[in-house]
Amino acid sequence: MNATITTRTDTQVVLTISLTEADMAPHVKHVYDEMRKRVKADGFRPGHAPDHIVERQLGSSVVQSEVIDDLLQFSYASAVRQYELPVIASPKVDITKFVPFTEIEYTATAEIMPPVTLPDYKKIKVKRTETKITTADIDQVLSDLAKRSAERKPADRAATTGDEIDFDFAGTRAGVAVPGATSKHYKLVLGSNSFIPGFEEQLIGLSAGAEKTFTITFPKDYHEATLAGQPVEFKITVNEVTAITSPELNDEFAAKVSEFKTMAELRKDVEVAIGHERQEQAHKQYENDVLEELLAKSKYTVPARLLEQQIERLKSDLVENLGSSGLDLERYAQATGKTVAQIEEELKPTAEKRVGLAMLLTEIAKAEGVVVSNEDIDSELARLRQNYQDAELRSELDKAETREDVYNHLMSLRTIDKIIAYSDAK
Repeated sequence: MNATITTRTDTQVVLTISLTEADMAPHVKHVYDEMRKRVKADGFRPGHAPDHIVERQLGSSVVQSEVIDDLLQFSYASAVRQYELPVIASPKVDITKFVPFTEIEYTATAEIMPPVTLPDYKKIKVKRTETKITTADIDQVLSDLAKRSAERKPADRAATTGDEIDFDFAGTRAGVAVPGATSKHYKLVLGSNSFIPGFEEQLIGLSAGAEKTFTITFPKDYHEATLAGQPVEFKITVNEVTAITSPELNDEFAAKVSEFKTMAELRKDVEVAIGHERQEQAHKQYENDVLEELLAKSKYTVPARLLEQQIERLKSDLVENLGSSGLDLERYAQATGKTVAQIEEELKPTAEKRVGLAMLLTEIAKAEGVVVSNEDIDSELARLRQNYQDAELRSELDKAETREDVYNHLMSLRTIDKIIAYSDAK
């Protein structure tokens, strides 16, 4: 077999590969042996028909096609190993010459991972955010705990601040449903300020069975840009009003809702729990900040194929989230005044960042000698199986692609740990 690189750029390689009759012979034999199992011929035991009968029964074009497939798969993989090419997708193959079972020549054009220029990642330093816990933080947790333990009774009256109201609502703009602005039996405590400004005030004074239509203008800094500063009409129906009486925060309350006998002990436990949560959040933020710094200081080109694949994954996630609201991508695009192409373009920066980070982590893993063993993968899969009781979901863990995903996940985690350790070093 002869394989040469005829063209190579940072993102693409073109190979010219040729095989002689001697190269092809074992593959021809292999294909005939496999196809022989499908042939039944008088006078021959199953699986023992001669080549010419196999070809006559199955067709010469079928035999040649399978031989070509076998040859391409083997020779292309051999060439990739020979030149240690970092290919990232299946190649585009163009057969330039084929003499059945005697000679074949073809070109294979494949996208390859472009080179990455890393900064001195061992010197990346980012300041950690200090975690602080205030008395108000503890009070808020205890207040929430009290609300969950509160006495609840249906109220045959108009809703007031502090009541919980069960209602249906649907938001529209210019007669078109607004994604995520429709719900049934939504429960809201009036005065919690958990809705956009002005919404809760519209519910005060309403009783069970009441209907109301009103317009609310979303804040200019609303997280969803398509709604920021925009008026949305809401139609609501009140299902039930519930009066909530919260218990007094004392030792009796502490003993009722926890293992502690006094309020002081419960407050201390809440403080410790908040501390752990804040530290975890701060570490995650620190990790994100370090990786952002790594991305900013690195030089790389995102391969088009990987970018397309990542955009498709993000789009699939979006479609899944929209499905929970009864929407599809086309209706979401219509509601937001965009085209599907525009939505895909908006996903591009996130996709580029994800692919870029994966490329950088791969290079750093090589430099640091990060290793994930089969035992590591087996252990992680065993842990995941304990979290899934559904037989179909557990069967997904047995697939080769799942094993590959777990390998990549563990490699990323361990490589990130290395980077963070350098950043933490004094």
